Amino acid sequence: MAESIAAGPDLVLFSGDKLLGGPQSGILIGKKKAVEAIRKNPMYRAMRLDKLILAALEATLRCHVEGDAAATIPTIERLNLAAPALRARRGAAHENWEVRGAARGRGRGVHVRGGERQRPTIPLQTFCVGLSHAGFAAAELARRLRLSRPSVFARVRDDRVLLDPRTLGPGDDERVVEAIRHAFGSES
Repeated sequence: MAESIAAGPDLVLFSGDKLLGGPQSGILIGKKKAVEAIRKNPMYRAMRLDKLILAALEATLRCHVEGDAAATIPTIERLNLAAPALRARRGAAHENWEVRGAARGRGRGVHVRGGERQRPTIPLQTFCVGLSHAGFAAAELARRLRLSRPSVFARVRDDRVLLDPRTLGPGDDERVVEAIRHAFGSES
């Protein structure tokens, strides 16, 4: 965003939730003349943020300004996890899920997966736990996880379902084990 603004366009738009870890919102920064032209457009009223979103956005921005965003905003905290912490979290999740029988049975597996690179707008290194099942393809397993209770969203790569520990919060292991059991167990 800073690079885009520095390039000098009249307007820059970005996502408040994705960039800041705050409420779902669109943020517009620009030259006064361009911003005023948007404010005069009849569509502005329909697109403006309500008071609750503005209050949440203000609180989010305050966390960033005060320098404690990584400690108070889960998205920022997880994006800032260093490789050793992610490796440790992956190992703990793998061991916990395997020990608790989340994927027990013939042709089923919970596997440690090496470093993966995600490329949203910046490269992020992560360390995933992979799931596989001999009875059906990874896409089907991912679908079963999404439809399980609780729902678990994972990505598929190289015919393996990957769960990223960066996306798991404290206490999520039990829910993930339950979802894995459901996905592996309901083979109808």
